[in-house]
Amino acid sequence: MSQSGKYPAKAQHIVIAAYGTLGDVYPFLQLGLALQQRGHRITIATSDIYRETLEKIGLTFFPMRPNLDGLGQTLDEFGKKLMDPTKGSEFIYREVLIPNLRDSYADLAKAAEGADLLVTHPLVLAASLLSEKTGIRWISTVLAPLSFSSKYDPSVFTVNPFPDPQKLPAFVVGWIISAIKKSIWHWMQPIQEFRAELGLPPGKDPLFEGQHSPHRVMALFSKEFAKPQRDW
Repeated sequence: MSQSGKYPAKAQHIVIAAYGTLGDVYPFLQLGLALQQRGHRITIATSDIYRETLEKIGLTFFPMRPNLDGLGQTLDEFGKKLMDPTKGSEFIYREVLIPNLRDSYADLAKAAEGADLLVTHPLVLAASLLSEKTGIRWISTVLAPLSFSSKYDPSVFTVNPFPDPQKLPAFVVGWIISAIKKSIWHWMQPIQEFRAELGLPPGKDPLFEGQHSPHRVMALFSKEFAKPQRDW
């Protein structure tokens, strides 16, 4: 901090990358505004549909694919598919994010040229790749406790045929989480192939451990929703 205690001694260029519906993106706009008020230079990389909103509130916009308005559906339709309890995860990863990963990486790399820090939403799959490839400092975030997949305080993801995980012993929940990981590992194979193209070694599952930065993770939810667990 500066001697006044109000602003940092050295302003940073911080790139914040977010993807998804309004509930996904808006927290990062607030974060960007707060950092900008503290003297930092902020760039928000996101879908083109948020360009007008960003420009109205005075934040710098940078387009990052895939564009939500290019998916052939409204934002409301996209949100309903994303939140489907049985097919939502498969839809967002296999139909939207992974097929456009190379475009997302190219856009994020351009946005982050010369930047000091990268802060990203969980759905920005290119973040870990770019950080490993370029060495840019990276902070990942989670918007809900479910992203931590704790076996000691599991989120209620109950859909048939799964029972309520809150009523199961921790070792059983751990087994269920492991089984889920193994059953959908093949979804992420194209990401491993892209890692090889970039000259990177095989990485952790981007849907689970691989979404978290090894440097710092910000939990952007209230402690009223969940308290830190030993397996976070």
